[in-house]
Amino acid sequence: MKKLCLGLALVLLASITQADLIANWKLQGLSNSNDNPPSSGVATWDAENSHANIDSGILSRGAGANPVSTLKDTFAWRNADESSLADAITGDRYAAFTITAESGYHFSVTEVEFWLSIVDLSQGRELALFSDATGLTASDALWTLTPDNNKAQYTIDLSSESIEDVTSVEFRLYAWGADNEWRAQGFGFDNDWGDPNREIGLSVSGSVELIPEPGTIALLSMGFIGLVAARRRMRA
Repeated sequence: MKKLCLGLALVLLASITQADLIANWKLQGLSNSNDNPPSSGVATWDAENSHANIDSGILSRGAGANPVSTLKDTFAWRNADESSLADAITGDRYAAFTITAESGYHFSVTEVEFWLSIVDLSQGRELALFSDATGLTASDALWTLTPDNNKAQYTIDLSSESIEDVTSVEFRLYAWGADNEWRAQGFGFDNDWGDPNREIGLSVSGSVELIPEPGTIALLSMGFIGLVAARRRMRA
């Protein structure tokens, strides 16, 4: 019985995984002449690398955010000229990244990291990150920024947020406060010139796990309870 309890406990501990790469997007090399012009820019961009059990990672834009030719080596968007976050949400002025697990798996997100390039920062800009797992109303922001650098890298700790055991999640980065619709921003480092430290414009980290069958959960719980009881008897 003790060996069985110990084995089940080890299985339970093995299911607790460390943070790992879930998905990232290599944006170095996106051409402003081919991929980001206002009329024919790419609507989506797939993740360069992802966890073996992640089915897809897709960058996209909201219906109210258009591609722009101003920025190179980025997934960029304009129309950040709304005066408030509430108006930006109503107007769909965002870029999004959506991650979906393979069937039978779920994942948890603990960190998001990205380079952000901004055109004409002196003309105003505010940003806020949301996820559909935690809410998409103005009061649900996971992170907000009043940028003071037109090119910078940001790391957002989401370990205390409830983005756990999801099979799919969409993150949205809203931008607003610019003085006109042509002020652009984008994931990635504008005019990267081949710096390998900047080729990954956006990455998401966390853990990906097999969704356990109900019977497995019950068995692990019984094993853990049995192990605790056995240890108490040994101490008695």
